Amino acid sequence: MDAEAHARVSPWVVTFAVMLATFMEVLDTTVVNVSIPHIAGNLAATMLLARRTQMHQNVLVGNITAGNLESGRMLQGMQGWFHANGVDQYVASRRAWATLYGMVQRHASMLSFVEAFWVMGVLFLVMLPFILFLRNPRPKAQRPSPRPAAEEITEIHEELQDEELLLVH
Repeated sequence: MDAEAHARVSPWVVTFAVMLATFMEVLDTTVVNVSIPHIAGNLAATMLLARRTQMHQNVLVGNITAGNLESGRMLQGMQGWFHANGVDQYVASRRAWATLYGMVQRHASMLSFVEAFWVMGVLFLVMLPFILFLRNPRPKAQRPSPRPAAEEITEIHEELQDEELLLVH
């Protein structure tokens, strides 16, 4: 970009463009986060989501065992962090388990939403061929609009005046 073209770009235009893009991103994220549960409820997908979340939760909890080194390390790390932040050992252990369970719940919910998205996507694709069966509505025959009563009265009045003039002459 040469210096002349650079000089033509106003910093206010750039600032406005960045602010507009940021606002639109925040608005889009907010709308999506608020609307997904409502859309799911309106499409009667809540039962699917609840059942799939429970199924994923059962599978994920089944992987958290005493023999699983990964989950053991994670629990010890969380207990150490809670204990280092001034919580006694018992409460640190309980909070670590609660945190781990919260992580399992969030992960199970995310997996169920992904599955629901795929199911809705497949249903959408299955419905696409039915668009070919849709017909354009036929336009209805145009009926003449009824004349307003005021126009008729005016015409009758004018005709009577013309007849009176003819009779007078």
